[in-house]
Order: sequence, then structure tokens, then C-alpha cells
Amino acid sequence: SAPVIVNAGRIEVRGGAEIATATHSLAGVNAGSLMIKADELTVLGGLNQYRQGGIFTKSTNGAGRGGDIRLEVRNLRLLEGGEVITEAQNTG
Repeated sequence: SAPVIVNAGRIEVRGGAEIATATHSLAGVNAGSLMIKADELTVLGGLNQYRQGGIFTKSTNGAGRGGDIRLEVRNLRLLEGGEVITEAQNTG
């Protein structure tokens, strides 16, 4: 599948917001890739410990692998628990 591409001069992810790709419960299906191009990218933490803001690719329930994350930024700021994560989770 084609990657999700976000292209802007300045990007701010805050208040529990996410830029993400995901797949759930489809064996062998990977989460999509994510590419972000920006002069400035700021990722602020979430509302609380259960709702963090960030940039994610996720695969759950044994679906496949988390997608790739590619950041092409001049200035990256991760503040107050902001995250950049690719993950694969398997239940059972």
C-alpha cells in the first residue's frame, strides 16, 4: 500500500492528537508506512497517562508488523511525553 505522507512547513501534534496508521485483526496485513516532511515538528504529550499524543504505526491482534515511520524534519521537539512509536502487539 502507498504510504501516508504529511508535508507542511510546521506541524504541531498536541492534546492527545495522533498522526497514525494501524491495522487490526487481519493476519499478515501490516500497518501502513508514514512519512512526515516539515521544517518543524513538535509533538506534545497527551491529556493523561492513558491518552498520549504522538506519531504511531500500530498492528494489533496478531495482524502484521507496525509500519515504517520516516521523519524528514529540520527541528524535532518531543515534549511532555510526546512519542514516536512503531509497534506490533499480539494477543494470546
